[in-house]
Amino acid sequence: MTYHWPLLVAFVTLYCYSMNAVRDVRWCRLSEWLTGTRVYRKVSEAILRAQARLRLARLESCRIERSQLMALQWMLHRARQTPFGQEHDFRRIGSVSDYQRLVPLSTPQSLWSRYWHRAEPEPTQATWPEAETQLAGMHDGHSVFHLPVSPSLVQAHWKALRTALALVTTHTTRHLSGDILFLGPSGHRVDALLATGATPLLSSRIRLGRESRARETEVRPDEADSVQAVTPVNPSPNVSCILADRDRFGRLLRSLHWQTGKKHVREIWPELSAVILTSRCTPTPGDISDEPALQIDGVEVRGACLPLEAPLAVEDHRHNGLRVLADLDTFLEFIPVEELDQLRPSRHTLVNIEPGHEYAAAFTSPAGLWSCVSGLRVMFEKLEPLLLKWVRQDAITLRTREDDVTRAFPSNAVTGSTTPPAVHPLRNDTSAAPRGKISRTSWLRRADRE
Repeated sequence: MTYHWPLLVAFVTLYCYSMNAVRDVRWCRLSEWLTGTRVYRKVSEAILRAQARLRLARLESCRIERSQLMALQWMLHRARQTPFGQEHDFRRIGSVSDYQRLVPLSTPQSLWSRYWHRAEPEPTQATWPEAETQLAGMHDGHSVFHLPVSPSLVQAHWKALRTALALVTTHTTRHLSGDILFLGPSGHRVDALLATGATPLLSSRIRLGRESRARETEVRPDEADSVQAVTPVNPSPNVSCILADRDRFGRLLRSLHWQTGKKHVREIWPELSAVILTSRCTPTPGDISDEPALQIDGVEVRGACLPLEAPLAVEDHRHNGLRVLADLDTFLEFIPVEELDQLRPSRHTLVNIEPGHEYAAAFTSPAGLWSCVSGLRVMFEKLEPLLLKWVRQDAITLRTREDDVTRAFPSNAVTGSTTPPAVHPLRNDTSAAPRGKISRTSWLRRADRE
């Protein structure tokens, strides 16, 4: 009888787990049925339209300087206990000028070599305290570098996507009547994490798009193209809006054309009314001239510049350009291209940039990027509102800043050590702000005075 007790305990444990799984499956089926009813769809569509109007009203009344200051203060407060925050004395920062003086420009490679590649369970916590932060690989055409993705950064991305949906709402409203197909950035394994940043009403409509290899053993000659060998998994035929990476959307259309033989995207998704194409850079004239595999006539297509390190701009048809979003809990800086080879170049914010000048973008985002230059060059077209003329990826910009960081930290570059120096080589303690905790009220009062 003694030998049967372990079997009995194992059986009871397995039974409990199976009952919990059955309850979860039943609840998932119930919630799926509830969110698919016509009444729920109509009510949620009306609420989403109201939220879109409210989002546009907040965007028009946004004060750029105040929003950027609040975002910087919030990130400094969250990361003040991290090794990066202690090294750069986040507690002593009382203004944007203090931040630019105490925190020098960095690159993804420099942050990787000094903080993220340590043999620890959570290497990203060296620059950002959220435990669920993940490292995603990026490729700029010449090299591969890593970028952290945190839940706070995911919320910033979805705030930008909600803004893009709200701008589409001003022209059409049918895109919120069905499901939303979400295709994250190509080559990253963070699609599911990015989808978690949606609001509850949007999350009930989001369907993740996946791509799986065809299982046919025999490959015909016309399947030599890797795109044709991809079988799309369509989550729902009732798709009314698509949020997709530009490259991945093109591959999906070519795959659908090969699999189904259809000529128009409406033949696959009859309710499709809007497509928002996200990309790291603005498309070149050659990319725009390329015709898609499936015709998309009658479907409203908008663009959005959403680099993984920090969302930047969405297309605003009212002003015929990419509108920079300054209220996404990210801090943006811009360095003149002609000053990139200098050790301490001038760093402009959204308040003092000039249209027609080329800048290298530096991102401070809630994922552990602090004034990080990732190789993006931008040019502004208009100040009121802030419109971008183009955004380009330039590997030379990234390599130039990496060389400057190596000159600033020669000991780490030679020895390969990840231990930060005791005294920052670019710090000037003679004019530092007084120590002490900077409250949120003091930051807001200072922004109002300025």
